[in-house]
Amino acid sequence: EITGYTWLYTAVALPGYFLAAFTVDRAWLGRKRLQTGGFVIVGALFFLIGGIMPILKEPQNTGIFVFLYCLATFFYQFGANSTTFLIPAEVFATPVRARCHGMSAMSGKLGALVGEQGIAQMLDTIGLSPMFYIMGGIALAGAATTAVLIPDSRMLDLEAEDRSFVKAWLGEEGAEKFFQTSQRNADAVDALELQLSQQDLDPHQQP
Repeated sequence: EITGYTWLYTAVALPGYFLAAFTVDRAWLGRKRLQTGGFVIVGALFFLIGGIMPILKEPQNTGIFVFLYCLATFFYQFGANSTTFLIPAEVFATPVRARCHGMSAMSGKLGALVGEQGIAQMLDTIGLSPMFYIMGGIALAGAATTAVLIPDSRMLDLEAEDRSFVKAWLGEEGAEKFFQTSQRNADAVDALELQLSQQDLDPHQQP
């Protein structure tokens, strides 16, 4: 029975993930709205489940619990699970993007580990209803954090963001040297690509 429910939750999660993939770039949605909305809906569902848990524990109401939890599972994917790895790839400046994306990923994995162990402990000590209230509160806190702190990456001018970051990091003179070096490196890469493409066109040409 547990295996069956696991397959059901997975089957519900996949459409949410694919729907997020197809809509995340739409002008009416975007990453920030998708993440905020997902958190809000999941939080509301968890509060609802926690509030009516005595009713849901009745054997005849198992289907209602499964439906509500499947709905929450859908909005995990059509929400934060689909955006928390997209947003770090876009909002950090180029010089630190890989490092900060790695730190974001590490934070997510650490949060998953703490959450999994914490839920197991809460379930044994405080019961189902308070556990769902706590998880709902965490989801709503995620929505508030997203709304206040996360920029809408669709509206960002990445080149301007890079310049602003590097100037704050290295100062005006250091930033100018940094961008000059970056431009020389880019020109060298372009020249190498041109040379290689010409060699591909003329295999008899000597390097």
